[in-house]
Amino acid sequence: MNKLLSTAVVALGAVLLAACGSGSGGAEGAPAAGQTAPIAVGEPAPSASLGFEILWQNAFTAIDDERTVVLSDTASFEALWNEGHRNLSSLHPPPKIDFSRKVVVGVFTGKQQNGCRSVTISRTALADGKLAVEYDLGRLVTIALCKPEFTSPGVLAVLDRSDAPASAKVQFTRIEPQPLVNSRIALSLNPAVTDRQPTTVVVKDAAAWTQLWTRYSVPGTPLPPVDFGKSMVLFAFYGVESGCDGNQLEDVSRVNGKLYVTSTYTPPGPAVLCIAAFTARGAAVTVDRSDEPVVFISKRLPAPTI
Repeated sequence: MNKLLSTAVVALGAVLLAACGSGSGGAEGAPAAGQTAPIAVGEPAPSASLGFEILWQNAFTAIDDERTVVLSDTASFEALWNEGHRNLSSLHPPPKIDFSRKVVVGVFTGKQQNGCRSVTISRTALADGKLAVEYDLGRLVTIALCKPEFTSPGVLAVLDRSDAPASAKVQFTRIEPQPLVNSRIALSLNPAVTDRQPTTVVVKDAAAWTQLWTRYSVPGTPLPPVDFGKSMVLFAFYGVESGCDGNQLEDVSRVNGKLYVTSTYTPPGPAVLCIAAFTARGAAVTVDRSDEPVVFISKRLPAPTI
């Protein structure tokens, strides 16, 4: 595929906070007073992953040319949103974005005859004074054969403005994730957990695994055995949140010599019935042991419409 061309550069200000991965491995800095010492094993991420929200992702946009976009004001965002939705019969008003605090990035792959093609933003990060946006050209999940129909896949995501200099560039890079086999560990989190800050941990030895399990699981729950000669544990604690929220550890993939651990957050739809009680949320999986850097990613998905 031809290299996509960036159509805009944005002056980014304020501080961009990572929604996940700031505690990755707990290797950075000493714990604050009153906090438990981090349970840290593994290398830190090569650059800080930034949390982001998928605004819109569709295989049938009305944008038929290849382009990448960086949108920093309401007028340009609404113009592109309306352009992308002009082929739809029903009205789809653009969402309200506070561009004093946010920036929108997007990727459109152009018109193609492939009914199963899709595009998604996989990761955003700050690296060397640049905002890096990584995207993946994947396939729609379907049990049917792909129809030879024309599609124009596109995706838009919103994230906080960064503390990069005004001349900062936005670099779009296509990646090809290689999914890794992982085994989910049944985890009942202790409702009395007082740690409300999200954290991520890579565990490579039995002592650290015992410490983590004791700290986060329901007291008395047997420790699941892990063969750390062959495996390691990837743990994401999402904090104490409403029982209506949908967090899950979605995927573990290898990308250019790193392991990407992607967690998704899906707000409840209008028809979802749930108890809005605050509960501890987290997930743990085992994968084959590796010395590759582990990068934790937080992605917010749109709420269901039904």
